Amino acid sequence: MENVKPASGLSPLAPGLSLGLALSLSLLLAGCGKVDPQLTAQQMTMTDATCAPAEVSKIADTDVRKAFQERCDRREQFKPAAPPAG
Repeated sequence: MENVKPASGLSPLAPGLSLGLALSLSLLLAGCGKVDPQLTAQQMTMTDATCAPAEVSKIADTDVRKAFQERCDRREQFKPAAPPAG
């Protein structure tokens, strides 16, 4: 028996694959609307320089700026104590 290819040269699954690709792309783009400020703030690097008020004020998104400032404030609260002199 001879293998018969479709006239278009595409697999018979091609219409289903393109529909699945289109649905996947639309779902991916639908989730790209608003970033989670907590997650974004968690991803930012905290150093003395980045926690400086001048640097924090450069963050455009208000919610992200607020969340990052809160992280910087907590960072100051939990600085390790100086080793005992001895």
